[in-house]
Amino acid sequence: MDLFLSFIVPDNLAHVAYALIAFSFVVKDILFLRTLSIIASVSFIMFFVHRETFIPVYWNIGFITVNVYHIIHLVSERKGIKFNEYEEELYHSIFPMFSHVEFMKLIRLAEWKVVLPGETLTQQDEEQNQMILLYHGRASVEVAGRKVAELKDGAFIGEMAFLTGESASATVVVEEETRYVAWEITKLKSFLIRNPSLRFGLQGVIGQDLSKKLRGMDEHQEEQ
Repeated sequence: MDLFLSFIVPDNLAHVAYALIAFSFVVKDILFLRTLSIIASVSFIMFFVHRETFIPVYWNIGFITVNVYHIIHLVSERKGIKFNEYEEELYHSIFPMFSHVEFMKLIRLAEWKVVLPGETLTQQDEEQNQMILLYHGRASVEVAGRKVAELKDGAFIGEMAFLTGESASATVVVEEETRYVAWEITKLKSFLIRNPSLRFGLQGVIGQDLSKKLRGMDEHQEEQ
């Protein structure tokens, strides 16, 4: 207890604030992020008041005011939005950096489907008109008839067609009963033009998935 009290003396509060700011870089939930920002600003205020330096105090009061406003707005938004069990899990596992309203807009644009083993989701070298996100299931990725990778929950299919407009680079075949969500690429692109912040967020999610796929393909080749 004495160690804790000695750490929160005014001279150490700047370190606390900077530590909170550093921690905020790995936080994905926007509500938690804004809460951390307020705590960091309060720590800075206490530090600068102790040093009788008031310009940073005024700035941090402004930062707190802005964050409080947005927190009230976020809480109000979340109260009015209800997701079903599939949407709720997808939001927390794949899209936690999106606000509830942003995710609601994105998921309402999509269509949920269930397919059985043997169903072909994409055909190599053919035009791809939808982007798919596997919710639960398993599919194989084949190039020139040879299996090169396996896709599971949380994997995108057809994302390169969405990003570049190119034809499918591989054939994807369902290996077990699979539930997925699909966006029509033309509609999705039109929607994202009107919502640029969502476009950048979705591109970030797709980028993470592409990195996982590259690692998965390397591991698959090593096993062969």
